[in-house]
Amino acid sequence: MVEQWAGVVGPELARRTRALRCESGTLTVHVDHGAWMQELHFIEKKLLAKMQAACPDVALKQIRFTARDVD
Repeated sequence: MVEQWAGVVGPELARRTRALRCESGTLTVHVDHGAWMQELHFIEKKLLAKMQAACPDVALKQIRFTARDVD
């Protein structure tokens, strides 16, 4: 799931984001700037649908965007 993020979202978003982990149906994505995080919230449902289509074997329920780099 994490490995597919950049290919699914495209080069522009991939430069500004990094998928960190997927746990309990939640994909956590680091965003390099708070303004981008707000933009991503507007298209979260679209990104979620694209990720679900790319990884049908994963029960992905939501994407959580964070401006902190979490391990």
